Amino acid sequence: MKYDIELIANYIDGDELIGYDIEELENDIDFMIMVINACNDKRMYNMCSDSLKRNLVFIEYLINKFHNDVAFIEMISEEFMKNASEQEKLELEIILSKYLKYDSSDVIMAYGLSLWTFYLHKMITYELCRNTFTDEYDKEMLAMGFGLILDEYKDSDIIKEYFAKNMLKEIFNGNDLNLEKLLHQRFRNKKKLVNMGINEFLIKYISEYDDCLSGYVAVHVDLLTDLNHKIVQIIMRWNKYEMAKEREKMEIILEEIDKFCIDNMFFVGLELELLKYILIKFNLKEMFLRNNFDLNYFGESFYKSFDDIKDLNISQLNLEMFGKFKKFIDLIASVYYYGVVPDDYIEEVKENDVGDGKILKFEQKK
Repeated sequence: MKYDIELIANYIDGDELIGYDIEELENDIDFMIMVINACNDKRMYNMCSDSLKRNLVFIEYLINKFHNDVAFIEMISEEFMKNASEQEKLELEIILSKYLKYDSSDVIMAYGLSLWTFYLHKMITYELCRNTFTDEYDKEMLAMGFGLILDEYKDSDIIKEYFAKNMLKEIFNGNDLNLEKLLHQRFRNKKKLVNMGINEFLIKYISEYDDCLSGYVAVHVDLLTDLNHKIVQIIMRWNKYEMAKEREKMEIILEEIDKFCIDNMFFVGLELELLKYILIKFNLKEMFLRNNFDLNYFGESFYKSFDDIKDLNISQLNLEMFGKFKKFIDLIASVYYYGVVPDDYIEEVKENDVGDGKILKFEQKK
């Protein structure tokens, strides 16, 4: 510890400080923070040197410690703003936005709104600048504009971090991005994601938007903490998500098959259910086996196994209509594999309609 407890106590009590220059102590951030922590008295701010009152690290400490006292924070903020440069004002606004709600007071709200306006102005400026480029390489290099932030505010960690955080929000919270869906699209299973590493995935994904931002985040990985936690939760429920998506896709397939049959009006009753069972069971068997999916989930019509209906014989089979139905089954399977909208396939099959067909009839062998 730089200063002992006795020295801190003597200063608070107003006792003589033998061997110390009081002016130097009141200009020392470590000493004054220890004093304020010991007495929990914000009035000790008045004892600090003018230089220390302009130290943003110290100001951030005070705002964090006394964030519930809006009047005090307004006072020290206004004091700091009096002789602050534009960059220092921006840095203070960023600090205020970290610890206070925008509606804490009129002054704080003004700072917050001013800060957000500044951010949007910068983003629009960079976008307009990017649109003036004719070379695709130049556009790609500018990307979201974080490289310009690094250059313009190279001496301000506070501002660089602020822009990085907001750009990350744009990437992961904007454009209706579903992070869980994205991960399942990018990785066949959770093991591949874990093997790559969550941070490595995030950094690579960020590079698709802005290489400079990706490089900055790679050095400041603490910016990925919240995203990291979200992905850990996604990994923990990975199998449940996959099962839900499998059922959702198969329900779509079966619903579209039923709609197709109704639209064509050539299948009825048990005959339809049994033929659907055979076609689905064997045309899509690889899909079911790959996902260990149980057809029995879909209702009573699938309770029977193929062994139970092996003695059924198809008579009066209209081969054209049977082929049409089989083609539809094959096409609708593509919906499952590739996520193509089912109606696209339905329309394709309808356009190739071969006309009305005979009703398929099943008879048991005697």
